[in-house]
Amino acid sequence: MQQLIFFIQRFKYFLFFILLESIAFSLILTNLNFQKSKFVNSTNSIVGGIYTQKSKITSYFNLKSENELLAAENARLRNELQKKVFATQIKDSTIVDTVRYFQKFSFTSGKIINNNYNKEFNFLTLDIGKNQGIEKEMAVINSLGIVGIIDNTSDKYARVQSVLNKNSKINARLRNSNYFG
Repeated sequence: MQQLIFFIQRFKYFLFFILLESIAFSLILTNLNFQKSKFVNSTNSIVGGIYTQKSKITSYFNLKSENELLAAENARLRNELQKKVFATQIKDSTIVDTVRYFQKFSFTSGKIINNNYNKEFNFLTLDIGKNQGIEKEMAVINSLGIVGIIDNTSDKYARVQSVLNKNSKINARLRNSNYFG
């Protein structure tokens, strides 16, 4: 205890300087949007690399369950494809509807390298970013449904605001919609 007091007395001006710098830094980040966005983008790149390594390790141990999910999805898609092929073989003539085959959206596959789901403000981090054409406000889906909306992007990573996030507008729209209830 005496060593701690001696340390504080010896470096009191330096510790006071660090305290004031941290207060100034936090005020800048909370009150100025430009600085806040630059800070989030830079930390997104740094933390994204750490999350990538963590995700590689955990995904290796989850390969069995991932393979089971993929096999189930493949079976479902093959069943749907077989129904469509069977329905077109019954008809005598084939009509190609160009509107039916016009693709309105492009899909890009990515991997979740970090996921928060037990907090008030939940976010995910994906291993794709601006280099792959990902932009802010894009939708994120998986085979089970809506995941969230792209909140922020860097060159290699994207942060997704989850539907579980307190500020998510998706939940409010779904609750107010007559389609689901």
